[in-house]
Amino acid sequence: WWASQMNGRHLYPGQAAYRINTWTSISEAPNQIRLNRSTLNPSGSVWFRAKVGLLDNPKGFNDSLKTNFYRYPALLPAMPWKDSLPPLPPTDLAASRAAIYVDLTWKKPVKASDGDTARYYVIYRFTSPDTVNLNDPRAIRAVTSSDSTGFRDGFGILSTTKFTYVVTAVDKLHNESPAATTTITITGVESIAAVPTEFSVDQNYPNPFNPSTTIRIHLAAGVRTSLKVYDLLGREVATLVEGDLRAGTHTYEFSGTGLSSGVYLYRVVAGENVVSRRMILQK
Repeated sequence: WWASQMNGRHLYPGQAAYRINTWTSISEAPNQIRLNRSTLNPSGSVWFRAKVGLLDNPKGFNDSLKTNFYRYPALLPAMPWKDSLPPLPPTDLAASRAAIYVDLTWKKPVKASDGDTARYYVIYRFTSPDTVNLNDPRAIRAVTSSDSTGFRDGFGILSTTKFTYVVTAVDKLHNESPAATTTITITGVESIAAVPTEFSVDQNYPNPFNPSTTIRIHLAAGVRTSLKVYDLLGREVATLVEGDLRAGTHTYEFSGTGLSSGVYLYRVVAGENVVSRRMILQK
């Protein structure tokens, strides 16, 4: 009924995450998400509360959101009843290869006729011009601030591939600009060790460490992966990777420069696999 009474506005049903531990079925909250998504018009969910119901991960619900329902980034919906004029796109978008990265650069757009310009930028990557679809969240590589005029994208180890990059500007009411597009062909094949037969995460080495340590992730198949470091209060300290990785062994270095001595956690989410380990910074 509410979904039929929207009058051109958004609908975000409120859902009681704080009650998850009292529900008999662990699938109750996931089923509510599925109901939302199968009903025409709801734009998302409002979860109450964040600290009790989400961040405390009752019955693994937070993990389920990250690896399943909220696996890919989402852009905030525009509010056309307030403002439907999109900003102008960034200009002079260019791509160049640097080792196993693609460096993107662009210039900020001038103000649109309503005086708005970019509040943030969205970077998309596609493997062929024929696959460009800005409604596919899997293509979003990053969302950057209005001050940014570049982005470094890691493409891993692969054979000759043509990438099509799209960068859009988004204004304060989340209207998205037309696309600025560029293509780049990555040639050559980097050497690669045997592909792991299963997913695993090595204990960081050295441990304890000062000031840096190495973390290795072994992927049997390509999958969207994140590697983040937290302190013992659950505050995010660093994001070492966030994106699609190919099968193989991936090595990352974490530096504790500027951090105090103590125990930190690193957490790897690769598809449905979630691994957390402790490491000690000892200065």
